[in-house]
Amino acid sequence: MLDSLLEALNESPDNIPLKYQIAKLYFEKFQFIEAEKQLVEILALDSSHRNSKFLLAKTYFELTKFSTAEIIIEELL
Repeated sequence: MLDSLLEALNESPDNIPLKYQIAKLYFEKFQFIEAEKQLVEILALDSSHRNSKFLLAKTYFELTKFSTAEIIIEELL
């Protein structure tokens, strides 16, 4: 499934919903660095994408980047 989503992303690199689905899959597969890359790209396109911010905070937590995760959570509150 991930491979087909990545192929679709090549056709539409700024597709935020698609990038978010890919980031979620990476997160679920414990590929946190890859999830982080997708989420940072989403937020570069749309800095108000709350779901991406929340998932990025969770990703940073998993990467033991606790201070960065805390900053994002505080932004969401």
